[in-house]
Amino acid sequence: MPEHFRALIDAPDTSSGVAVVGAGDALTVDLIAKGFPVWPVASSGRGATRTGGSTPGSVLHGRPVVEHLLSVPPEVELAVFAVPPAVTFQILCQIAGIFEPAVWLQPGSFDHRVLDFAHHVFEHVVAGQCILRQTPEIEVKEAFESRRLAFASPGLARLKRSPPS
Repeated sequence: MPEHFRALIDAPDTSSGVAVVGAGDALTVDLIAKGFPVWPVASSGRGATRTGGSTPGSVLHGRPVVEHLLSVPPEVELAVFAVPPAVTFQILCQIAGIFEPAVWLQPGSFDHRVLDFAHHVFEHVVAGQCILRQTPEIEVKEAFESRRLAFASPGLARLKRSPPS
Protein backbone atom coordinates (compact mmCIF):
# COMPACT_ATOMS: atom_id res chain seq x y z
CA MET A 1 0.00 0.00 0.00
CA PRO A 2 1.37 3.46 -0.86
CA GLU A 3 2.86 5.36 2.08
CA HIS A 4 0.40 8.26 1.68
CA PHE A 5 -2.55 5.94 2.34
CA ARG A 6 -0.85 4.14 5.19
CA ALA A 7 -0.33 7.52 6.89
CA LEU A 8 -4.00 8.43 6.39
CA ILE A 9 -5.45 5.21 7.78
CA ASP A 10 -2.99 4.05 10.46
CA ALA A 11 -3.79 6.84 12.90
CA PRO A 12 -7.09 8.67 12.45
CA ASP A 13 -6.48 12.41 12.39
CA THR A 14 -9.26 14.61 13.70
CA SER A 15 -7.98 17.52 11.61
CA SER A 16 -8.90 15.71 8.40
CA GLY A 17 -11.83 13.62 7.30
CA VAL A 18 -13.05 10.71 5.21
CA ALA A 19 -15.91 10.96 2.73
CA VAL A 20 -17.77 7.70 2.15
CA VAL A 21 -19.43 7.80 -1.27
CA GLY A 22 -22.28 5.33 -1.15
CA ALA A 23 -22.72 5.94 2.57
CA GLY A 24 -23.71 2.47 3.72
CA ASP A 25 -24.06 1.30 7.30
CA ALA A 26 -21.18 -1.17 7.59
CA LEU A 27 -18.48 1.03 6.09
CA THR A 28 -19.63 4.18 7.88
CA VAL A 29 -19.99 2.52 11.30
CA ASP A 30 -16.62 0.79 11.03
CA LEU A 31 -14.74 3.98 10.14
CA ILE A 32 -16.52 6.02 12.84
CA ALA A 33 -15.76 3.31 15.42
CA LYS A 34 -12.09 3.42 14.43
CA GLY A 35 -11.97 7.15 15.12
CA PHE A 36 -12.22 8.60 11.63
CA PRO A 37 -14.18 11.83 11.10
CA VAL A 38 -16.66 10.53 8.50
CA TRP A 39 -18.80 12.43 5.99
CA PRO A 40 -21.39 10.12 4.39
CA VAL A 41 -22.12 11.07 0.78
CA ALA A 42 -25.35 9.80 -0.78
CA SER A 43 -24.64 8.56 -4.25
CA SER A 44 -26.80 9.53 -7.16
CA GLY A 45 -26.80 8.44 -10.73
CA ARG A 46 -27.72 5.39 -12.73
CA GLY A 47 -26.77 2.19 -10.99
CA ALA A 48 -26.30 3.83 -7.61
CA THR A 49 -27.68 2.31 -4.47
CA ARG A 50 -28.58 4.04 -1.28
CA THR A 51 -28.09 1.76 1.65
CA GLY A 52 -28.78 2.42 5.28
CA GLY A 53 -31.34 5.10 4.44
CA SER A 54 -28.56 7.44 3.37
CA THR A 55 -30.36 10.10 1.41
CA PRO A 56 -29.21 13.72 1.30
CA GLY A 57 -30.33 15.60 4.39
CA SER A 58 -30.71 12.47 6.49
CA VAL A 59 -28.43 11.49 9.36
CA LEU A 60 -26.43 8.27 9.34
CA HIS A 61 -24.98 7.27 12.71
CA GLY A 62 -24.89 10.86 13.91
CA ARG A 63 -23.38 12.23 10.71
CA PRO A 64 -25.25 14.42 8.23
CA VAL A 65 -25.51 12.80 4.80
CA VAL A 66 -24.49 15.22 2.06
CA GLU A 67 -25.70 15.10 -1.52
CA HIS A 68 -22.41 15.27 -3.39
CA LEU A 69 -18.71 14.88 -2.80
CA LEU A 70 -18.28 18.59 -3.56
CA SER A 71 -20.50 19.28 -0.51
CA VAL A 72 -18.02 17.90 2.03
CA PRO A 73 -15.83 20.34 3.97
CA PRO A 74 -12.35 21.06 2.63
CA GLU A 75 -10.65 19.11 5.44
CA VAL A 76 -11.70 15.82 3.85
CA GLU A 77 -8.50 14.17 2.58
CA LEU A 78 -9.77 10.74 1.61
CA ALA A 79 -12.76 9.74 -0.52
CA VAL A 80 -13.81 6.09 -0.26
CA PHE A 81 -16.00 4.90 -3.13
CA ALA A 82 -18.52 2.11 -2.50
CA VAL A 83 -20.75 2.57 -5.56
CA PRO A 84 -20.91 0.88 -8.97
CA PRO A 85 -18.16 1.75 -11.48
CA ALA A 86 -20.41 3.94 -13.65
CA VAL A 87 -21.29 6.11 -10.65
CA THR A 88 -17.67 6.25 -9.47
CA PHE A 89 -16.59 7.41 -12.92
CA GLN A 90 -19.34 10.05 -13.07
CA ILE A 91 -18.38 11.49 -9.66
CA LEU A 92 -14.63 11.43 -10.35
CA CYS A 93 -15.26 13.36 -13.59
CA GLN A 94 -17.34 15.94 -11.69
CA ILE A 95 -14.69 16.60 -9.03
CA ALA A 96 -11.57 16.44 -11.24
CA GLY A 97 -9.63 19.68 -11.09
CA ILE A 98 -11.86 21.08 -8.32
CA PHE A 99 -11.47 18.77 -5.34
CA GLU A 100 -8.64 16.24 -5.25
CA PRO A 101 -8.73 13.98 -2.22
CA ALA A 102 -6.85 10.71 -2.08
CA VAL A 103 -9.14 8.18 -3.78
CA TRP A 104 -9.87 4.74 -2.31
CA LEU A 105 -11.80 2.46 -4.67
CA GLN A 106 -13.49 -0.34 -2.77
CA PRO A 107 -13.84 -3.72 -4.52
CA GLY A 108 -16.68 -3.48 -7.04
CA SER A 109 -16.50 0.32 -7.37
CA PHE A 110 -14.20 0.43 -10.37
CA ASP A 111 -13.45 -1.00 -13.79
CA HIS A 112 -10.62 -0.35 -16.27
CA ARG A 113 -12.10 2.99 -17.35
CA VAL A 114 -12.33 4.21 -13.73
CA LEU A 115 -8.78 3.04 -12.95
CA ASP A 116 -7.29 4.68 -16.03
CA PHE A 117 -9.06 7.96 -15.32
CA ALA A 118 -8.29 7.98 -11.59
CA HIS A 119 -4.59 7.27 -12.08
CA HIS A 120 -4.29 10.03 -14.68
CA VAL A 121 -6.17 12.70 -12.72
CA PHE A 122 -5.64 12.02 -9.01
CA GLU A 123 -2.28 11.92 -7.26
CA HIS A 124 -3.12 9.16 -4.77
CA VAL A 125 -5.28 6.15 -5.74
CA VAL A 126 -5.79 2.73 -4.16
CA ALA A 127 -8.04 0.19 -5.84
CA GLY A 128 -9.28 -3.26 -4.90
CA GLN A 129 -8.34 -3.36 -1.24
CA CYS A 130 -11.17 -3.16 1.27
CA ILE A 131 -10.54 -0.26 3.64
CA LEU A 132 -12.25 -2.19 6.45
CA ARG A 133 -9.44 -4.75 6.32
CA GLN A 134 -6.69 -2.14 6.07
CA THR A 135 -7.62 0.18 8.92
CA PRO A 136 -6.38 -0.59 12.44
CA GLU A 137 -8.53 -2.95 14.47
CA ILE A 138 -10.31 -1.40 17.42
CA GLU A 139 -13.12 -2.47 19.68
CA VAL A 140 -16.33 -0.72 18.62
CA LYS A 141 -17.45 -0.35 22.23
CA GLU A 142 -14.13 1.30 23.14
CA ALA A 143 -14.41 3.80 20.29
CA PHE A 144 -17.94 4.85 21.20
CA GLU A 145 -17.12 5.06 24.91
CA SER A 146 -14.14 7.29 24.22
CA ARG A 147 -16.46 9.46 22.09
CA ARG A 148 -14.19 9.54 19.08
CA LEU A 149 -17.13 10.81 17.09
CA ALA A 150 -16.41 14.55 16.91
CA PHE A 151 -16.14 16.30 13.57
CA ALA A 152 -12.85 17.68 12.41
CA SER A 153 -11.73 21.27 12.34
CA PRO A 154 -10.85 22.92 9.01
CA GLY A 155 -7.78 21.33 7.57
CA LEU A 156 -5.70 19.88 4.89
CA ALA A 157 -7.33 18.69 1.67
CA ARG A 158 -6.27 20.29 -1.56
CA LEU A 159 -9.23 22.32 -2.73
CA LYS A 160 -8.49 24.22 -5.92
CA ARG A 161 -10.30 27.51 -6.08
CA SER A 162 -10.12 30.39 -8.48
CA PRO A 163 -8.17 33.37 -7.15
CA PRO A 164 -10.33 36.28 -6.00
CA SER A 165 -11.08 38.71 -8.80
